[in-house]
Amino acid sequence: MHLYIPPSRHHHILYTATVLATLLTPAHPDPSRIGQWAVGPSTGVVGIHTALLPDNHLLFFERFHGLHYPSLYPPNPNTYSSNISQSEISTEMTFNPENPLTSGYVVEHETYSPFCAGHAQMADGRIFVAGGDGDGVGNGYITDGRKAVRTYASATGWVDIGELSTTRWYPTVATLPDGRLLIVGGLSESYIPDDPNRNNPTYELYPPDGRGTVPLEVLLPGYPNNSYPIVMVLPSQRVFIFSSINSMSININSWDNIITYPPLSKTDIYPSRSFPYLSPSVLLPLRKANKYRAEIMICGGTYINNTASNLCSRIIPDLGEEAKWVDDEMPGGRVMGDGVLLPDGNVVFVGGAQEGTADGPAGFSKATNPQYAAHLYNPRTRQWSVLASATIPRLYHSSALLLPDCRVLTAGSDQQNYANPSLEPFEYRIELFSPPYLFAASRPMITAMPSTISYNSTFQIHTPTSNIEMVSFIRYSTVTHSTNMDQRFVELEFVQTGKGIVEGTSPLDGSLAPPGNWMVFLVKDGVPSVGETVLLH
Repeated sequence: MHLYIPPSRHHHILYTATVLATLLTPAHPDPSRIGQWAVGPSTGVVGIHTALLPDNHLLFFERFHGLHYPSLYPPNPNTYSSNISQSEISTEMTFNPENPLTSGYVVEHETYSPFCAGHAQMADGRIFVAGGDGDGVGNGYITDGRKAVRTYASATGWVDIGELSTTRWYPTVATLPDGRLLIVGGLSESYIPDDPNRNNPTYELYPPDGRGTVPLEVLLPGYPNNSYPIVMVLPSQRVFIFSSINSMSININSWDNIITYPPLSKTDIYPSRSFPYLSPSVLLPLRKANKYRAEIMICGGTYINNTASNLCSRIIPDLGEEAKWVDDEMPGGRVMGDGVLLPDGNVVFVGGAQEGTADGPAGFSKATNPQYAAHLYNPRTRQWSVLASATIPRLYHSSALLLPDCRVLTAGSDQQNYANPSLEPFEYRIELFSPPYLFAASRPMITAMPSTISYNSTFQIHTPTSNIEMVSFIRYSTVTHSTNMDQRFVELEFVQTGKGIVEGTSPLDGSLAPPGNWMVFLVKDGVPSVGETVLLH
């Protein structure tokens, strides 16, 4: 692990650290210091959208191949059916953590195209998917999904459950404390930068509350760079919404009392953090030490000179009118990557590019120079480290999330031909990142615990491991376009009795931890156990 010190503040220290790192780096990098990557099996489709399901299952879905690029690329050979002369666009993988290469997938059909939809986990664990793509209308098999609302679960597959009040392409979805779904923004139809009539600067709730679509001023000034807005529920019963360079929060009980925050800095060289200048964002771990106060971090994007930014900006929204953005620097530039919360309380950033922007058809990438290195951020020390580099480039239409075994899965990318668009661009393989903590001599263990827990209650975790230092609680992820709509880390209160039992206390309410499937990890000496799934209600 190489400590990164921003050069603007520590020129001489950085030089010394770099020289020492060069002298001391072994010929074969030590995975206990920088982690390790391993290429995995095919998902059957490009993992543009990825969602974690119980029992080590994963949902993936993509955009059409043949309909978009019939002159260049054939239909997806993994899902093509000669009976219908059409490729399917979604699969469910059964992931085998013991031997990932033996993982398999089944093809799942959804009538209304979910490509470029928004999604979040429902209170009962189903995946809620709102909006989608209009391409393919008229083929009679997979059709216009921009107004569709559907759910996914392993037991049922896709189930269509209704319609939105308006068409949405590139919206964001968030699960509210009471289990309702908030659907924010997007476009009414496909992206044309000089047509503001395609903007959909509104929000709505599901199930509907009778108000239909409600205007949201923060989504107006950023067009056309405002798709997939950042939406995060705060423990203060507010929801934070960010678009382009602008942000606000609103009370989720009264749907008023709006607080507007300062715009981001450096807008003269850094025009937007939203699509197509996609910047990964995270709600930093909600921890006992900071009294569960929310701090949001947005990293990367693209400067106006087309190079990827290494700028990170943080804000504490509940400071109200006193809230301000604080800038930091990553070890390297990254646009359209992903930030993943780890059970040890750190954040790892993976994937993306070092030049260009998102958008474009498969094979014709607007981004180049993949960012292979993983960058680790420690929110407690505010320090960055450079970890191991991936093998597979992850450019536009890629995704990443945390698995229960504490590895990070990366998937997708359909713009691999930044040098030669005539080649096959679709990346079907996953790659797995094992952080340094997985190379410790031993790991804590969970031998038994409940499968469901209620709010503000105690529950028992059985473990043979003594001296547990932290109980981490991480929500299942749904992710696309650098936007993870579910990911959340809450540190739980606990007492270890000394009799093989850790007694944990569940979160106080849904504003701290929205209902649904979560993973429980025991952490000792910075090393996490395998996560156990629990349904919080």
